Amino acid sequence: MGHGFERIRERVPGSFFRRKDPAYGPSLPSQPPSRSAVDYGPPSTAVINRSVEQIPTIFGRLVYLAALRSRDTGAYHHPVLSHVIGASELDSHLRRSHLQVFYQWLDLNLAQQRGDLVRYLGIDGAEGEEHLRRLRDTNAFAAVMPEQCAPHEHDLFLQNLALVIHSMLFE
Repeated sequence: MGHGFERIRERVPGSFFRRKDPAYGPSLPSQPPSRSAVDYGPPSTAVINRSVEQIPTIFGRLVYLAALRSRDTGAYHHPVLSHVIGASELDSHLRRSHLQVFYQWLDLNLAQQRGDLVRYLGIDGAEGEEHLRRLRDTNAFAAVMPEQCAPHEHDLFLQNLALVIHSMLFE
């Protein structure tokens, strides 16, 4: 059985690189919160940081980083960079990046989370509602959380998503 985020990615394959559209609600903060500032680390990992930062939505970044985590081992792997950066260093950096992006999401208020998720999914109308219901009912969103998040962060993430999805379905 695959990660639930695969279902999310199937919906809008190019959604990682969509441009921001102000029509989809509140904009994200222009500066990331201080506790979640990106750690650029060694120069060998700068390309990872740049590729993550190019993804216009925070939720898209979560999906991207979760997709780099093995479901069997929990280790992070990048198909190209694993040939350049040592496996341990790469895993450590991706793990840290995933947690930092997760904190960026948690630092958003509910309206910002809703706007970010709407932009990421690119949904509207009856088809979008049906897709959103399927994602909610299968709990596919849980797969994007980093494994090392604390239990209270896990709960906050899922509770906020439940509220955001409810607001999207019943607006």
